[in-house]
Amino acid sequence: MASSFSHTALRLLLSCAEVIEDGDLKIADKFLHNILILSGEICSLDESRVVKYFADALVRRAYGLHPASPNLTFPVVPAPLYQYDCNRINDVIENVIHDALMEKNALMGNRRLHLIDFSIQYYRFVGSVLCTVPDFSGDPLLVRVSYILPPSLKKHVDVLLEKEFLTKGAQGVNIKLEDELKVAYANSLAEVDDECEIDFKRSREDEMVVVYYKFKLDKLVRDGKAMERELVRLKEIYPAIVIMLDFYSNHAHSNFLTCLEDSLQYSSKKFDRWIELGLDFDEEYEWERHKEGWEGFNLIPSPRLPPLQPFAEGWALNRIAALAEIRDILNHLCCKHEFSLALTWTSKVNNMNEIMSDPNKKDTLLIESDFCYLKDFEAYRFMLLCEDEIEQTINEKALESKESYHVEPSITNLDGEDNPYPVDVKKYDIDVVVAICLQNRYTINDVYVVEFYWPAMGSETSKEV
Repeated sequence: MASSFSHTALRLLLSCAEVIEDGDLKIADKFLHNILILSGEICSLDESRVVKYFADALVRRAYGLHPASPNLTFPVVPAPLYQYDCNRINDVIENVIHDALMEKNALMGNRRLHLIDFSIQYYRFVGSVLCTVPDFSGDPLLVRVSYILPPSLKKHVDVLLEKEFLTKGAQGVNIKLEDELKVAYANSLAEVDDECEIDFKRSREDEMVVVYYKFKLDKLVRDGKAMERELVRLKEIYPAIVIMLDFYSNHAHSNFLTCLEDSLQYSSKKFDRWIELGLDFDEEYEWERHKEGWEGFNLIPSPRLPPLQPFAEGWALNRIAALAEIRDILNHLCCKHEFSLALTWTSKVNNMNEIMSDPNKKDTLLIESDFCYLKDFEAYRFMLLCEDEIEQTINEKALESKESYHVEPSITNLDGEDNPYPVDVKKYDIDVVVAICLQNRYTINDVYVVEFYWPAMGSETSKEV
């Protein structure tokens, strides 16, 4: 994010937040108007998404809507950046482990570690969880390593390759890997099956257990029952050290304006670093590895404001509010019916917030990627395809329909001009499309079209729907 852009965005968003805190939606709408203009003038789609995410958060706060975490199009994920700039963090962890081992060594006469890590190293960078282990003289430090990884990574992880990484990491330091690498697939300790290959019991009385949580705290805090189950499991394992690594936890100041400014500054710096490193998740494995980093980012207003009365004349305010509600509906329906994809299209506008042309004509709609539902990497790739190359024939049919919707029972069977997709859609496991037109109750001619995609009619999902 270029410095000039960052300063402009920060100034507009903070000014908008201040007037929302004061309850002045008329002035807030003017700031949001300028914010939308700014996001539309930015050449980088990723930069635009960052601005729109924070604008969405402000409108949600004003109207008392449920705070939303960014979806998988949000380009400020800290996981690979942590892997790249982890030396300072690892030094702190190493000192903690060193002191604990020295204390245990004085009491027990031996040193032995069991490291339970919730992430694996990012393959483009050097290092593993062993980088946090202090280097002692004398006999080698006995270490065993266990990974608990998201189930979505199961088809991607090469355990033999990970063993090679660990073996290489142990070279040059006084560490002896005592056991084979063990891997379980779960989202938390509480979800790990008792019959998994990881033995949480101490191999010896003098063994010290260290648990490394990465990007888990926000999820556990939001779900009290999940946190309770996790604490019960931790009590059973009884680790000597529990490490919670979660960059976003610092953005929880009781003053919302301070919280917002911290989050904006963090996002700006991380985006700069993202560009500097040339990071681009163009493979499914990379995507799945860092999904939790995205999902953990949540600008939670605390304490929340009482919902303000809708400002009917506020064009920008009501447009963002409508998109926020659409996104919440898409998330609910897609999770309930296990859809892989739902796209949100809006009418194009100029800098005066005027519809540029007849919304019922071709090429007058664009995808609002921040307000789509994307289940996985393939859904993300399909959305990018639709942003760049798709013909809007299905949307046109919905707009022209008296019922304000259109059902396409099989897009895999469309031919010629009727087929808006330039690639074989079968590889995305979608076939049925339902396009539904929506109208903003406060803004004339502000048209929205949502498209739901799911597999062929013979599938279990289609039968349920």
